[in-house]
Amino acid sequence: MQEKNIFMRKEGLVFANISFFKKDSMRMGREIDTEILIVDDNIDNLNVLRGVLKNDYKIRIATNGIEALASINEALPDLILLDVHLPKLSGFEVCSKLKKQEKTKKIPVIFLSALQDSYNRLQAFKLGAVDYIAKPFEMAEVMARVKIHMYYSFLEKEVNRLNRRLIENQLEIL
Repeated sequence: MQEKNIFMRKEGLVFANISFFKKDSMRMGREIDTEILIVDDNIDNLNVLRGVLKNDYKIRIATNGIEALASINEALPDLILLDVHLPKLSGFEVCSKLKKQEKTKKIPVIFLSALQDSYNRLQAFKLGAVDYIAKPFEMAEVMARVKIHMYYSFLEKEVNRLNRRLIENQLEIL
């Protein structure tokens, strides 16, 4: 019997072989039909981020915290790029509200901010953000961080799915 290859090796690193877990659901670390909500009151930032990310992901935008929450309540995004300084409701307040709700607490939030001091970075992580990118940002860095957090999110969902399947199988045996 041939052993299934769950892990693959590339350039000395070991990666989970996604095709083992879910055929054709991810390509090159990005999920098909994955949606990102970008929240920023600066139209130039929105346009740059949307322009670069739209080739790989579905993009939604919001220009303030209230719009962001309304958009999230309408349909859950897979990841949120969130500015700290927003009109009507700050990015910190938006993140805090999301992390308190069962249906939204698992959505990865990456802060984008001109605030580069450690206090604001730590505040973002305390509120549940998965990452913090300082402005002005390098698009290659944003792309890399989005890709890795989408990958982590996919793996978490896949582990949960496989655990549910394992429990179901165990119950059938009993």
